[in-house]
Order: sequence, then C-alpha cells, then structure tokens
Amino acid sequence: MVRWKLVLVQLAGVWVFGSVLTGMLVMAFVMALFGAPLAGLAVAVLGVGGLVFAGTVTADASPLTRARGTRVLWAVLVFAGGAAGLGFGAYANSALRLPLGENDLVVAALGGLPFALAAALLAVWWTAVPALLAVVAVVGSAVTVIDDRNDATAYAGHLERLGVPRELLFTTRVTGHRPETVSVITAPALTLRPATAGAPPAAYYGADSITVRVERGTFSPAGCRARLVTAVGEARRTSCAEERPGLWHRTGAMDKKPKWGCPCGLREYVLRRGPLLVRASATDGVAAGLVREAVLNARPATETEVRAALDAMYGPPGRR
Repeated sequence: MVRWKLVLVQLAGVWVFGSVLTGMLVMAFVMALFGAPLAGLAVAVLGVGGLVFAGTVTADASPLTRARGTRVLWAVLVFAGGAAGLGFGAYANSALRLPLGENDLVVAALGGLPFALAAALLAVWWTAVPALLAVVAVVGSAVTVIDDRNDATAYAGHLERLGVPRELLFTTRVTGHRPETVSVITAPALTLRPATAGAPPAAYYGADSITVRVERGTFSPAGCRARLVTAVGEARRTSCAEERPGLWHRTGAMDKKPKWGCPCGLREYVLRRGPLLVRASATDGVAAGLVREAVLNARPATETEVRAALDAMYGPPGRR
C-alpha cells in the first residue's frame, strides 16, 4: 500500500478504536469514583493492547510502529495523549457549558479525535505539523475562552456586591480634577477633586469636590424645584433654571450653617440621557462651569474602565 494511504488508514483506525475506548474510559472513571480503580487499569491495558494491534497492521505508517520494540511505546503514547485529550475536552465542555455531552454518538465520534491527533503527531511530518497546530489552536482557544468566562463570572459577582446596575456605571472628566478614590466610575457616586499640584487644601471636607451620580427616572418641573440634596448637605429653598432642553441648573442655600463651616450655597446640574438622569453637584465654592462640565462630559463607562475599577475595589479575579 502507498505510504500516505497507510498513514491515513492508521489514523482512521486509531480514531475508530479511540471512539470505542471513550465509552469504556467514561465507565472506568465512574467506577473509580465508586471505589473500583482497577477498572481504569483494565481499560488502559485493553486500550494499549488494541493500539499495539493497530500499529502492527499499519507498521510502516510511523517510525515508532515499524519496530516491535517501539510499537508498545507508540501505543502507550497514543493512549496517554488520547486520554489526556478526553479529559481536557470534558473539562472544556463543562466549563463552556457546551451541549456536546448530551448525545452518545457525538461523544463517541469526538472521543476518537484526540487519539487520532496523538497518532498523527507520531506519524510523518505532514501529519505531525497540522496536528500540532490543531492541538495548540484548540487548547489555546479553549483556555482563553474559559478564562474569559471565569473572569466575566467574577466581575458579575463584583457588580452584584456593588449593588449598582451596569447601565448606571458612568465616568466623566473635569478640567483640573481627578477621581478622589481608585474608582473612576459612579459606584454609586464618583467624587472628583482638584488635581492642581500645590493647591491649598479646602477650608472643609467637600468644599472643592464635585459628585456625579446616575439614576433612572424622569425630571419634572416639580422635581426641579424640590429640595436640593447633595453629598455635603441639603437646601430647602431651591431655584431651578432650564438652560437648554434636558439640562437644568439648580441652586440653593442651606437652612443652617453646618458645623464644618461654609460656603453654605449648593448647586447641581441635571442632564437627561434617555431613561437616565445624570446629576453633578457641589457647593458654591466650585465654579458652576466645572459642575456643568462634569455633567456634560459624563458617559457610560467602557468594559475596560468598569473592570479596572472593580479590580481596584475588589482585586482582580483569580485564574482557575
């Protein structure tokens, strides 16, 4: 028989035999879990023996199957490689929640593939190179996707602990200001402070800060004149002006001088973005233009920004 045909016959035979072995290995694994480890040994002996027979019939297909002394080594390597491939395939199928294990015929057909790939790696160069590339591509892709799924699950847990819906996570930028903490997203509020080097400290905590929040809701004329509540205090006497459609500027003065001092004036800009309201508030110690800039520059945080902020707050998710 022509050499290339013999190689294909060997690989096809190993694939078919590996498909038969798949069911046996699954049963042996289950039996080992229930205290019968010898079942796995029996399947291993049967598998190696069957592969030795396949290597004998197609002896000239691989350098390792030509000699009787190396044929057993070839069979052990193919069996070990196929079993390892089956184990990784079962793990990937479970981790990725694929439906491949629901059909016995699909399991059997795919179960023979890792054995055939192992045999291809040990055959000739024109089978070894594609087989190696296929193994690297499949394993690398599966590991990457599994890691991404695990990370996504971890970040979803972080968001749940944060208690803020994903669509409410915004970020913004203000000239000469930067986030007060490691977080750069509204979670639930983003506080910005002056970043000018050598700037004198504020007379009291919060006097020079801008706080940005995002919430679901609508904004009515009654809501515009309602009590003004900010991170540093509240004002009952509120005035409101609509600077343009969907953008309001609210101001007010605190009823009583707070213990930490003044200024006692408060201001807030409210921007409607579809079903959401973006609010930027500060004391009147902060220029109105900067508060307005904070609300106009607000935008939904990107996935990268959200993950970076969650990493800073909770630590990066561990690799499994």
